[in-house]
Amino acid sequence: MVRAHSVKIKFIDSEGKRKYLNQKEREKFYQSAMRFEEPIRSFGLNLFYTGTRISESLSILTSHFDFHMGSVLIRSLKKRNDYSERLIYLPSSYLDIVKEYIKSLNRIETLSNRALWPFTRQTGDRYIKRIMLDAGLEEVKTSAVTLRHSFAINALQKGVPITILKEFMGHYSIETTNIYTQFGSFEQKQFAMKMW
Repeated sequence: MVRAHSVKIKFIDSEGKRKYLNQKEREKFYQSAMRFEEPIRSFGLNLFYTGTRISESLSILTSHFDFHMGSVLIRSLKKRNDYSERLIYLPSSYLDIVKEYIKSLNRIETLSNRALWPFTRQTGDRYIKRIMLDAGLEEVKTSAVTLRHSFAINALQKGVPITILKEFMGHYSIETTNIYTQFGSFEQKQFAMKMW
């Protein structure tokens, strides 16, 4: 007998704080991130635009950005030394920020084999919390996972098909991605508004 894979993601933490941002809060996060200096700005916006896990963002090398295609290559460690890869397309305004950040690094060694954000997971999470608190987002859980959930919910509400979102998120199973459908798509909201 094969058991169905059960996925449980909680969107409210133990303190009652949401683990996702609504559209207005996403705009506040963006505006706040833009006020920070590097590397906080580009790192925070990377999580905002890609929905990656914090470990995935921290493993991005400068060579993973393809400025001509407008994308970044994300590598996920599935098993020891076994990576899966996916491309995420990015807005040109963010790519310009990344280009400027890379130029500002001024390292003697070759940058293509270096992590773009060479700090620890804990430091990365502290940076995200700083941006969120600066944005006045005390009512939500201030963490990178909040941005990941927000990315998925926003994508579905903007009409991104669930199968495409699965690829963007790097999920192994569509069941994992389906958990976000409880927040509804744009079409669901339109139907609900017709009932009011």
